[in-house]
Amino acid sequence: YNFQLYAAHFAEDKEKYGFLDLAYIPKNFYYMFIHIPTPSLNFPYLNFDNEGNTVIFTSPLFIILLLIIRKKYWQDKISKLINSICLISSSALIFILLLFWGTGWVQFGYRYFLDVIPFIVILLSKVIADVPWKFTLSLLIASILINLSGTIWFLGL
Repeated sequence: YNFQLYAAHFAEDKEKYGFLDLAYIPKNFYYMFIHIPTPSLNFPYLNFDNEGNTVIFTSPLFIILLLIIRKKYWQDKISKLINSICLISSSALIFILLLFWGTGWVQFGYRYFLDVIPFIVILLSKVIADVPWKFTLSLLIASILINLSGTIWFLGL
């Protein structure tokens, strides 16, 4: 991390708080879970933020994960073990990411969230079969369109 290049506007916070600090949580939480792109009149019709946008907007399929709280996914020992490992690991990683000094620069979505995605995919594989396929397909199509817009924005096309 000492050799990482970073945007100048992160310098003051990094010098003041260091690499990991509780002071970064509000800003990182905002960009990871809340901040959505603003509409634009110009193609691709969305203004993405260089510091990132919520993973809920950029990966709407993750909404299905809310089903993991249902009792039926926690009935046998293997499911309890796998779900617990995934949820604890994801939570620990997210907590560490929220403490990190930078949100990332320039990025589409929230790139540091990539560390959590393997655990999310495992949990998603457990619940997705219980979701109507039309709803799943619509979330998947939305995700593809949003990410295509983000790619067009990122590449400056």
